[in-house]
Amino acid sequence: MVDQPIGEAFLAGYAAAGGALPSETDIRRATAHAMLMRLAEPLRAAEPDWEQRINEELDRIKEVLPMTALSALATVPRIRRGWPHVDGTLTFEQHDDSGRIRAGRINPDGSIHLADFAVDPALPSLEPPASGDLVVHRLGRRAVIINDTYVRKCVRDGKATALARVTTKVGRLCAIAGLASAHVQNVDNAHVDFSRVNGSTLHSLGEAGASGWLHFATTWPELVTQDANDLPEHDAHAEATVLTRWLELAELFDALPELPRFRAVVEKTAHDLVAGPADRPLVLHRDLHDKQLLWDGSTLGVLDVDTAARGE
Repeated sequence: MVDQPIGEAFLAGYAAAGGALPSETDIRRATAHAMLMRLAEPLRAAEPDWEQRINEELDRIKEVLPMTALSALATVPRIRRGWPHVDGTLTFEQHDDSGRIRAGRINPDGSIHLADFAVDPALPSLEPPASGDLVVHRLGRRAVIINDTYVRKCVRDGKATALARVTTKVGRLCAIAGLASAHVQNVDNAHVDFSRVNGSTLHSLGEAGASGWLHFATTWPELVTQDANDLPEHDAHAEATVLTRWLELAELFDALPELPRFRAVVEKTAHDLVAGPADRPLVLHRDLHDKQLLWDGSTLGVLDVDTAARGE
């Protein structure tokens, strides 16, 4: 790196030849990126000590990086996903050595705190399952346990009743449209138990799910055009606010290249969303993708309808 003689000599020579030196932070990031690109080489070469060598290289990367929550996230093994927060922290999910879902938090200084398995003070109903599997744990927000008979969503105290109410309302609309959805089996202040929905995701089915997509094309318009006046409202202004919030998080964490250009695109999109007269309000899922749609060959099921609203 730049504090070593060879690094200093290289940078000095580059500058003397007319090169424009990037900042030390950018140099460190580029160096860490190059190291990460080669991280798996001991494993690819089937070297007997591959795990030790990869861990040693991760330690060197940590020394090179300007430690932030985002750079620390890149060092978390078996990471599944992460979520940024306005206070500069990140929460994340990973698989531990036993293959279980674990949740954690990374502070702005890069320090990592891993929660115990299926333990979260903000989710009072969450505990290690006696049967089934913990499949989602977003620290401080929600967790999902699936067993043979039901799906349990654990949420913060006082949030479960509204979640169950929206699920029941949208479930009735789904049934009218010819779609399956989960039924509420049990609810208390901090969790909801749902029935399981049959089928495999259209994502996992690939081409084998083509008939499911055809079913979606005919049933989805039947769902979204129904009367939804009793659902929460999510209009174009609300969507523009969501879009802008994610832009601000990307800027806070310096998460994307060419952020000024990205900001211009987002601002134009947000402006276009609210320009002109509002369209007719429809039923919105608000998190619809091919892993939310289950196909069993005859019936299409919809997951996570608790985020549903009405809007454009």
